[in-house]
Amino acid sequence: MNLDLQIIPYENWIKREVAEMFNIQYRFENNEFTDTFDKLYDHNFQKDKCYRVVALNNKKVVRFQSFFYWLYKYNSNVYDSYQSGNSIVHASKRGLGIFGKLLGYAHENKTKLGIDFFIGFPVKESYNSFIKKEWKNLFNLTWYLKPSSKLSIISAFNKNKLEKQLNNETFNSKVDTNYVSLKNSKQFQIYLSNYRNGIYLNHLY
Repeated sequence: MNLDLQIIPYENWIKREVAEMFNIQYRFENNEFTDTFDKLYDHNFQKDKCYRVVALNNKKVVRFQSFFYWLYKYNSNVYDSYQSGNSIVHASKRGLGIFGKLLGYAHENKTKLGIDFFIGFPVKESYNSFIKKEWKNLFNLTWYLKPSSKLSIISAFNKNKLEKQLNNETFNSKVDTNYVSLKNSKQFQIYLSNYRNGIYLNHLY
């Protein structure tokens, strides 16, 4: 199936159609995602930096892809890096390779936009599209979980108890410049806390 696609940078008139796709896909209330959308992209930390692209078919938005301004550093150098996320496709246009076209468009324009590199954590469904567009799988992440107590699943969350456990931990805080790390800043933390719902704790050491 050949689609007459137009790939363009995001414009403000597109927000309503993008929000509608998210509302349908994730069963959000009418204004729920619009509010989240504003907090994600219109915050001062992201507003003039984040990169968003869309695919149009007959002037109708059928795919949205964004790249968040997400700075990494290595050997004291800070890079203009962007993290892929919040991708969605119209239900009637799945499996047609549109996502790969958006990735290709973003890559073609990265030098003009001053982007050093993209980074992403793809789900199973999007992994092959990233690889076909020459994204490199440099490592496989392994996540670990340790309950704070055997009763933690059924007991009430105790923030003070958790903080005490963490503060009593001994960390090796020696800076090793051989590692790539996220550039953690106060502005970045304010941005994260602005759009997150629920309890998120950051332990810095």
